[in-house]
Amino acid sequence: LVGSGGQPGAARHLAERLVDAISHPFLIRGHQVSIGLSVGICLAPEDGTDGDTLLKHADLALYRAKGAGRSTYRFYEPSMDAAQ
Repeated sequence: LVGSGGQPGAARHLAERLVDAISHPFLIRGHQVSIGLSVGICLAPEDGTDGDTLLKHADLALYRAKGAGRSTYRFYEPSMDAAQ
């Protein structure tokens, strides 16, 4: 969920950096651990003006990202509402 003021490029850049940073394996008590990160992005006010709507749209985008194979991000699209 990003209050972007119409700057999807900044949201995309942040999502790419987060996905990349989390995707590198790390050690915990001598064990190598690998995790992934999926990100759902919606933009205010384009995708909603209240918190409930923005969270719903970010959640829909997150599920689309997870369905795309994880370790990625997706922007909310109005067609995602129809797919529910």
